[in-house]
Amino acid sequence: MTSYTRLLSEFSSAVTTEGIPAAALDATRRLILDTLGCAVGGTGVPSSGIVARVRSAGPVQATLLVDGARVGLLPAVHINAHRANALDAEETIRHSGHLAAATVPPALAVAEHLGSTGAEFVAAVCVGFDVAARIALSLRTLDTTPDGRTVISPVAGSSWAAFAAAVAAGRLLGLSVEAMANAFGLTVASAPMPIAGRWGVQASPRPMTKYGLYGAIAEAGVAAALLADAGMDGDTEVLDGEHGFWRMNGSRSCDWDVLTSGLGTRWLVSETSYKLFPACQWAMPALDLIYRITTEVGIVAEDIDAVDVRVPAAAITKHMAERTVHTVVDGQFSIPHLVALAVCGGPPGPDVFDRATPILSHLMARQGHAHLIPTEVTVHASGRRITRTSNTGDHDWYDHAAAQDDGALRAKFRRFCEPYLAAAAVETALDLVDGIAGAASVRPLVAALVAGRETRLPSVAPDFPIRLIIIIDWIWSYGSPSERERRDDAKDAELSVSRRGRADRTVRASVFAHGMLTMATTAQALTGWLGEENLTRYGVRFKKQVWPGDQLIVTAEVVDVSTDESGQQLAELTVTTRNGAGEEVLTGYATARVHQIQGGRSTAARA
Repeated sequence: MTSYTRLLSEFSSAVTTEGIPAAALDATRRLILDTLGCAVGGTGVPSSGIVARVRSAGPVQATLLVDGARVGLLPAVHINAHRANALDAEETIRHSGHLAAATVPPALAVAEHLGSTGAEFVAAVCVGFDVAARIALSLRTLDTTPDGRTVISPVAGSSWAAFAAAVAAGRLLGLSVEAMANAFGLTVASAPMPIAGRWGVQASPRPMTKYGLYGAIAEAGVAAALLADAGMDGDTEVLDGEHGFWRMNGSRSCDWDVLTSGLGTRWLVSETSYKLFPACQWAMPALDLIYRITTEVGIVAEDIDAVDVRVPAAAITKHMAERTVHTVVDGQFSIPHLVALAVCGGPPGPDVFDRATPILSHLMARQGHAHLIPTEVTVHASGRRITRTSNTGDHDWYDHAAAQDDGALRAKFRRFCEPYLAAAAVETALDLVDGIAGAASVRPLVAALVAGRETRLPSVAPDFPIRLIIIIDWIWSYGSPSERERRDDAKDAELSVSRRGRADRTVRASVFAHGMLTMATTAQALTGWLGEENLTRYGVRFKKQVWPGDQLIVTAEVVDVSTDESGQQLAELTVTTRNGAGEEVLTGYATARVHQIQGGRSTAARA
């Protein structure tokens, strides 16, 4: 019997960068550009703030995009992948689901950690995407029956995306064929449960988890590769037979030919569809048609009496006709709300959900094949009735003539990055992605996607924290060399019982940092971000001793923005300083003045 797990494992390990066609590598560059823009743009989504707070602790190995925090490898994979999916603006592979968020951020974090070249990074993304896309397209979880009914499997999910992270990380780690096969088995053993079937029938308010947490999905894949690299085995035939992955993921059958047909010659990264809008793929044609009508006919929001939208039955089944929007996630899946944004909101970007109130849109089911999204939009305005139809969005791979070009992707990247990165950094990142295949390292690209010292605060109280993380290595000298050695020996011996809790009695090392030094160092981090002249209040509570050699991680979160009697905006912050083990050594609070900047945003003045 054919072992598809073995065939894909061999392909994942053996294909060389030189063996990948130039067209596939260029398509991978486009994927990298679009996905990184989505990851930057998704930083401000409330769920991204929650994930970052929970997953940031750990040893320093990789970098979080935008805020620049240095965290552990798996936390970096988890947080950056979540951000890439948070806006629902990244690509979709043949309308089967999102894949790039579980491919590009994990590969970038691993490549940064290992010091991989740009060519190694691009090849890892290309191969990881291809293998996972084949697995995704082999599944049957949404079909249209001969009589026109849309059938959605009650059990379905995006766990297949974890294979992309596993393969990309495995290639960068240099896994053998046998180790890669083990990574496949370990991926299935650790990937999240398939929840998309339940998600598809949930009404507003929809949970932040959506159809699956892509941070957890990507982390499972990278962890599987790391475990395989360390010698752990897994089910090396996990894709195969009647009880293979397809069955576990709720598919009604498996198209076995898709898994290997054209392997190494047909690269699916060239066949994915991109979005201009932060919204579900099933809404894309409707939004494209609205923009087309308003642009071609010259209609503005004030002229419109009503909008009728006919969409595939699957969109109605997925509750996308709901007009009530409670959260950002609701907004990504409400066609009436999205239509209103297209009319009223201007160019789509990461802040699009804050810009309009839904107008009336009538949705009616329309049957169509699952691989197309036949849509009809009729605008009633000032006595006129304008109708346009389309089977695909303007960005859709299925309509090659209308597929996005690099210019559209670059414009989207700029829109999504503009709220978070300086204009010069955005252009640098664009240039670095263009030349990534010849780069000696991916680290300059990572650095370009960090906000730097300017941090923009909202002019109203945010519903999620804005975080500053600064890492400080404690290095100082005291006494003569012999005295230092003696004290260090004593400290090490005593810390083995006192800091790790292995004794009933408390033993203190001979030298530790005074609490006021920890407080002053934390204050130095704050003033470096906010500007000394803007810090109006600061207080702390000491929680734990700090020792020579400790690394301190200072985290500041903006929890409120208010205006005093003089009209001055004030940001209220909570402050936490942790050691390298993640233990709190200091907690506190601070207040800082906020100043207006161009575009109506605000920022603490720079030091």
